[in-house]
Amino acid sequence: MSISATEVVLFGLTVIVPLMDASLLQFPSLCSQYYKLIAFISELRPDKILELQPTLLDMILSSVHLSLTK
Repeated sequence: MSISATEVVLFGLTVIVPLMDASLLQFPSLCSQYYKLIAFISELRPDKILELQPTLLDMILSSVHLSLTK
């Protein structure tokens, strides 16, 4: 069984996303890299994004919503 790089990154998101709150997203470099990662994965493998656990997907969407409203 082989594991793709996308699966490794998505597993990493399960660790990173719950930590991303408004206080961390105030750091420009961290915020920029975080959103670049989300955008890259969404473009590269949108099918994998749709397969995420509902709670993780909600957290990702909430963090994107937060950035668009601040």
